Amino acid sequence: MRIMMRATENRELIEIAEHAISAGQSVRMVAGGWSMFPFFRPRDVLTIAPVNIQEINAGELVVFRRDGRWIAHRVIRIQKSETEITLVTCGDGCLFSDEPISEGIFVGRVIAMSRDGHSKSIVLSDYYHRVMRIFGRLLRPIFWSIKKVLLRLNWLK
Repeated sequence: MRIMMRATENRELIEIAEHAISAGQSVRMVAGGWSMFPFFRPRDVLTIAPVNIQEINAGELVVFRRDGRWIAHRVIRIQKSETEITLVTCGDGCLFSDEPISEGIFVGRVIAMSRDGHSKSIVLSDYYHRVMRIFGRLLRPIFWSIKKVLLRLNWLK
C-alpha cells in the first residue's frame, strides 16, 4: 500500500499511514521544511519503511511523531538502558539535537527519497554511518550558516 502525504497534513491521514506502517507496509511522504538541508529539501518524497527501533544505527534517517506531525531526522546517538532504547536525532541543517525518541513515538526508517522524478535508495552501510556521525557534527554549523545566507538572498524557497 502506498500512501502519499505531506508532512504537515491532518492527523487522520497520519493515523492511516501509521496503521499501514504497523501492518508492515511502506509509506511515502512529501518533506516540508529545511531541517534536513542539504540532504532533503522541501517537496522531496521520502519512503518510510517499518522497522523495529532495535535495528536502527547511528547515522540512519528515521521518522518520529511529535506534536501531531511526522519528522524525519538523522540518528546521532543511541541510548540503551535495561528497559528501553531511545534515539537522539538532529536535522542535518539544525544546530541542536531533538529530545530523545522512545519506541512510543518512533515511526520507521527512511529507505529512499525522490527528487524531481529521480529516486534513490538511502539505506546506508555501517561505514557510511560512522563517516556521517563524525562529519555531521563538524559540517552542521557550516550547512546551517549557508542555509541562512541563501534564505536571506531568497535563493531557497
